[in-house]
Amino acid sequence: MDKLGLRHDRVRYRPRRHVLIATLLLFSCSSIPPEGGDDVPSGIQPWGSLDTTGNPKDLPGEGDAWSVPSDQTAAPEIAPPEPGCFQEHDGPDFLPFFSKSCPDKQLCPCNPTDLGELLAYYMGKATQTLDVCVMELQDFTVSDAVIAARKRGVAVRLILDDGYSDPAKEKAVKYLDDAGVEYRDDLTPQALMHAKFTLIDDDLVLVSSANYSTFDALSNANNLLVLRSPALVKAFRSKFDTMWKKKIFHESGDGTVHTATVDGATVQVIFGPDWAIVERLEEAIAGAKHAIHFSIFAFTLEDVKDAILDRCGKVEILGVYDQEQANDSNSVAKSGWCAGAQVLPEQVTSDFGYSKLHHKVLIVDPGTPDAWVIAGSANWSFAAATKNDEIMIATNHPEIVAAFESEFQARFNEAK
Repeated sequence: MDKLGLRHDRVRYRPRRHVLIATLLLFSCSSIPPEGGDDVPSGIQPWGSLDTTGNPKDLPGEGDAWSVPSDQTAAPEIAPPEPGCFQEHDGPDFLPFFSKSCPDKQLCPCNPTDLGELLAYYMGKATQTLDVCVMELQDFTVSDAVIAARKRGVAVRLILDDGYSDPAKEKAVKYLDDAGVEYRDDLTPQALMHAKFTLIDDDLVLVSSANYSTFDALSNANNLLVLRSPALVKAFRSKFDTMWKKKIFHESGDGTVHTATVDGATVQVIFGPDWAIVERLEEAIAGAKHAIHFSIFAFTLEDVKDAILDRCGKVEILGVYDQEQANDSNSVAKSGWCAGAQVLPEQVTSDFGYSKLHHKVLIVDPGTPDAWVIAGSANWSFAAATKNDEIMIATNHPEIVAAFESEFQARFNEAK
């Protein structure tokens, strides 16, 4: 076993869960709400739900891996991965995953990854505690894993956004509720509980751009970073407990940047809402010496765009943002870019029709000793900085930066 508890035999990637293309074509008729998709108040269903009510449909497929079992309270055991994918890694304290691709197989040998199966795999390793904090949970592979953990005697806590916590509307939530899983929400329609992280025991932190929905796991371009760090777990658990025990959501931060060392590299975390999220982006952009690359879903902050424009002619500027978001009236794309900057709208290639570019990623100076990557749940929007619960994570770990850069290049080349 390596440091992350991964088996040394390689594990084969299991076939993806089947989804009918016709179902997902429903999204081609949907409208994009202001500030984009999952960055809007509850009551407006973002892209990623699988029917007009925002719930996964019970569709046929091999094994019906994400339909509700006939026995609502009996969650199947999570099968261990087969040899070939959730791999041994050069840096066992960190593992980057991407739902679409990471072309450099040395950096990301098991991508693209079904993030739902990945989450279930790691949740299956919990022995004491499992804390899950995510805007929406609509993936039955994940809900099965949560229920299985509870049945093993693991202390399970679940936080959702209030727009996705009603068991009368959300099938996966009803499944969890029927199984006795305790969950809470923010009770604040005016803002989002938009953070996306999972804590496993006192050991592992899983930070993602993805909601725990089948669409985000399989179709949208997303990332998930697994980190072994008791120090980071402690910081994240403090944020979780503030919401769970104190029932305090959307509290403006004080600019605190939590710092830890993982595999010899620096990892920084900012919990939103906090204007420090914007300041960290601006700091990274201003400090770039060679290149600024970004891949972003909703980009409405003119402050961040101005910071990038200030670097025009001094460093390489390459970027992609979600094609539908680029057409939004609040998007910074409306005002254009400077000469020399290549910033392109991207429509992610998918077997399921339209898919979102759902990353929230900034990379500066890739391939150099000064390289950093910033990721997490926070879109580059006023809501993310001032009212939504968010996570921003930054690191200068060269292999993590390189993996994100490899994924960026895949999305950028797709957009050309």
